[in-house]
Amino acid sequence: MFDINAHVDSTDGVWLVVEARVDVPAARAFTEVATAEGISAWFSPTTLDPEVGGELLQGLDPTVGPDSPDFAEMATRGTVTEYRAPSAFGAGRFAYVERDWMGPGMPVDPWITSFEVAESGHESGAATLITLRSGFEQDSQLGRTSAEESETGWTQAMHCLAHRLTAFPDGGARITQALSDVRPGSVEALWARAAKALGIPEGTEPGTHIDAASRTGRVAGTVLHASEGAAVLALSSPGVGTLNVYCFPAGESASEATSHAQLAARFAEPADAPSDWDSIRWQRWLDSLA
Repeated sequence: MFDINAHVDSTDGVWLVVEARVDVPAARAFTEVATAEGISAWFSPTTLDPEVGGELLQGLDPTVGPDSPDFAEMATRGTVTEYRAPSAFGAGRFAYVERDWMGPGMPVDPWITSFEVAESGHESGAATLITLRSGFEQDSQLGRTSAEESETGWTQAMHCLAHRLTAFPDGGARITQALSDVRPGSVEALWARAAKALGIPEGTEPGTHIDAASRTGRVAGTVLHASEGAAVLALSSPGVGTLNVYCFPAGESASEATSHAQLAARFAEPADAPSDWDSIRWQRWLDSLA
């Protein structure tokens, strides 16, 4: 499994810090965390102008990509504040700031996220250390709560990143995304049903093998990370790749979202791999879990 650690740092503000050590060159890791194609492969659909002052858009709906006319309207917006590839002179750094993360005009502190990519020098022998810092320069209750609540999502994403870099070091990815139908009930209840069907009950340890067969087909692989409402799996079937499956509140309104939930799946595989399941097949699989 991967060497990934997360903690909240209260030095000069409040920051979620997630560190991942990976055995790939720093330049390769930087491409994955600091380009639109790279970020889209392990995090969310993204567009990026790779320069200081450039715009970053990240999709909130995993099924709506940059080619959709609705993408910009449904994406979070950030501005690039640092962009430097790793070199003989030092670590690579990519940072951006989101000023309207709670909505346009809301009086909130800017949310700052950065990635540093450097040679590791760690006893494990891993070549590169990737350090994510995401949070606020001012320590407020809202900022602390937001940073702490982002830990699960960022840790999940960093496991996707580490597996992608390790299993597919040459890059190039085909992404298939799907959503289940919206289901009545809580996120906790829907995830409990899905986790049971997958064979990953609460407390499942990384390295656990799963093999879940249903009418829609067989999904098998190894658990990389599991938390309440989400899991990252290194799949061997129906294809070789990284599967991120998670549950979230859903509905047409805020009140409806308190009593309805939805499952999402995001499968990344090598770009030249045979494509066995399309988004419709993955959707049917998600519906079978729910």
